[in-house]
Amino acid sequence: MLQSKIEINVVKKITGSVHFWLPISGIVFFFLFLASLAFINTGSFRPLLDVHSIIREGFFLLVDMVTSMYFVYYSIQFFNKKFAANTLSIKRYAIEIPVVFLGGFALKSIFYFLFVKLIVIPEANTESLEMRLRNLLAMTHTYLMLTYVVITGFNSFKSMEQRKTQVSRLEKEYAQSRFEALQNQLNPHFLFNSLSILSSLVQINADIAEQFIEKLSKTYRYLLDQREKEWVPLKDEIAFLKNYIFLIQQRYADKLFLDINVHHDESIAYSIIPNTFLVIMEYIINKTSMSVLNPLHIVVSVSEKKALFSYTGQVKEISGNGVLQPFQQLENRYAQINKKIELYTNTNTLENFIVIPLIKNNNE
Repeated sequence: MLQSKIEINVVKKITGSVHFWLPISGIVFFFLFLASLAFINTGSFRPLLDVHSIIREGFFLLVDMVTSMYFVYYSIQFFNKKFAANTLSIKRYAIEIPVVFLGGFALKSIFYFLFVKLIVIPEANTESLEMRLRNLLAMTHTYLMLTYVVITGFNSFKSMEQRKTQVSRLEKEYAQSRFEALQNQLNPHFLFNSLSILSSLVQINADIAEQFIEKLSKTYRYLLDQREKEWVPLKDEIAFLKNYIFLIQQRYADKLFLDINVHHDESIAYSIIPNTFLVIMEYIINKTSMSVLNPLHIVVSVSEKKALFSYTGQVKEISGNGVLQPFQQLENRYAQINKKIELYTNTNTLENFIVIPLIKNNNE
């Protein structure tokens, strides 16, 4: 088993190396070159059957092809480093193309000179020989340009993919920073509202005020502890929600009720983006009408890797961005991990649903 994994890793390392693919590409181009040259010179591919000639003359041409592959590849790599800030700039190609072609043509001319001196056998029909040599020189230059086009195309595709990945990473980092900034705004706002409620409770009911301070301490501790985290266990977010609902019920009393129908196994099986429940609750409370006669009843449950907030009430318009902006930022944060918060509203039955995606703790 271990030996097999080692062999697989060695194969991957070899096949992933440029020194594997450049010679392979040179060999492929070599056979294409021979086929093209044979057809141009004779109008058929029959010369390819002359194995003796191919072995005698072909080895030199094969070295030429592989050398050209390396020359073009490392020339492009040189310009990638020189124009690292913008690898696809027009200025880069305006310099690179003449350099590669002139250098390549010089390299091809050297190989052509050596080929004529070392390989070519004089023939009685000098006109036919000269024609085939001209075709050879023209074809080697043509395949040099083809080599450049192929490697440049692959390099450009790779650069664009890397740029897409970089843009995606920057967008994710930007969304994360915006969400962290939002969290920093929520915490003082939440504290200010809580202290306003507490100042009233101290005068009315000292026992409730004492409980309120305890719940507020746990709630705010949670907000501070999780602010640097990307994910938190669902059970922690639910514990926060229980403390949070106690605090806000001191403000809304019989106008607001919350039921949490989440089993322990479900709460420990998933994770969620921190502060999600705080943003959702703020959104629902500010977006829905409530009164003693028609209280806002919110039910929280978990089903199929999703947390569901269901509530019945008349949806109202919200003025300003104080509530909408945090919710939109939360939507953007989930969008960055290719997940979506879903909203469902039935104007006839006044039934509303908010569905939040969860992350399975074992990454399923």
